[in-house]
Amino acid sequence: MLAFLGVAYADTPLSTARKNRETVLWRFFDPVIVDNTIAPFVTSGDVMESYSIDALTYARRWNHGLSEAPIMRLALDNWATDWHTDYKGPEGSTGLEVSAYAHSGSNGNTVGTHVNLYSYGTNNGAALDQGYAVGVVKGGTNGVWGFAGQITDTTHAQPVGETWGMEFDIMANGDDLPVSQYDVSRSNRVFYFLSAKTLTVPAWSAFTSYSASDAISASFRGECGIFKAIVPGRSGASAPPWDSNDVVIDNSVTWSFSEMCQNVVGAGFEFTTDSNSRFNTGIGSSRVTYDNAFIDLALARNNMNVAAGAMIRFPLDGIMDWSADGTAEGKNRHIMFYDRKAGFLYVANNAVRMAIHDDGSIVLPGSVHTGSLVLKGTMQLQPLSRTAILGITTAKEGMMLNDSTDHVPVIYEHGHWYPLKLGHEIAN
Repeated sequence: MLAFLGVAYADTPLSTARKNRETVLWRFFDPVIVDNTIAPFVTSGDVMESYSIDALTYARRWNHGLSEAPIMRLALDNWATDWHTDYKGPEGSTGLEVSAYAHSGSNGNTVGTHVNLYSYGTNNGAALDQGYAVGVVKGGTNGVWGFAGQITDTTHAQPVGETWGMEFDIMANGDDLPVSQYDVSRSNRVFYFLSAKTLTVPAWSAFTSYSASDAISASFRGECGIFKAIVPGRSGASAPPWDSNDVVIDNSVTWSFSEMCQNVVGAGFEFTTDSNSRFNTGIGSSRVTYDNAFIDLALARNNMNVAAGAMIRFPLDGIMDWSADGTAEGKNRHIMFYDRKAGFLYVANNAVRMAIHDDGSIVLPGSVHTGSLVLKGTMQLQPLSRTAILGITTAKEGMMLNDSTDHVPVIYEHGHWYPLKLGHEIAN
């Protein structure tokens, strides 16, 4: 079908296309998208092509039914056996490449790929509109990245202008659900959502023909295990004893234990550098107010079957700073860390205020104010020489020390140090 300017024509004869339920490609000279809406004058499911407003446009309108068929599909089938590339490089077999250049002197924003999604659907909880979706299936031994990005900054000196690997903005009004202030899993606005799920593996069934490499799930040593067929055949009337061995005979099928059903992800986020690179900050927060918490682990649980599990793990001498205010001067005024020799230390204004040794002993260089104190272990007064005790200029009433010169405990009262009178020695 041919047409004049402003009228469409179809690449496929309409009668044939409608009979075979094929998609018809309509070509227009007038715009087919006006105010972010596709013109409704073509049958649902057909693809419309137009060249207008200096852009080539392909559009499709769905009025009913559901289809996963895209407007355009690109397929790349790589069977090359002599290809090799550095995994950090961008080279490789590419299905689609987009190049955009911002030359010296250009002032406007340059965007390589721009995706707009306008979501006005009302199927709450059942439909998930996605601006950009990537699906990857790993079935071999190649390394697989779901999404890989690389920025090469050649400005060398302190950069002028941002160099950001990724930015996400949520612009909205109003609060999230009130329950999200103590249960983050029920938040409706989330910047990053990381999820680990297990693959569905069918359960074993009786009198079933299985091919080599078919996988089934079965109870294995009290948990869910996955077995793969290494000898094809037909299963028996009842399940074999899966716990008996890693290789199980099931009528004419031979099964081999493969792995447990659970999915264990090594890390949610990993930060790494080469030997000449550093991060100023791994995860940082600028001038932001938190209604709940910056890090909320209230609903997280350690696997108690793993002895080395921990919610937060620090390296030796890893410092926790409790008084930072966003300035260089405000750093490390009140810190806590572990030292291999001195134990767990609390340091305020560069002075140790408390030390907890691995043997359970506690050293408090300053005074202790408490209503009552119950000790289930031993208490040791800090030993100092008589000269050192008399040289203390900040002594307070009731302070006690051990005079290592005269081997006697002393107490500070009325501006002076007094030895405590000792009775007879303890004897059996």
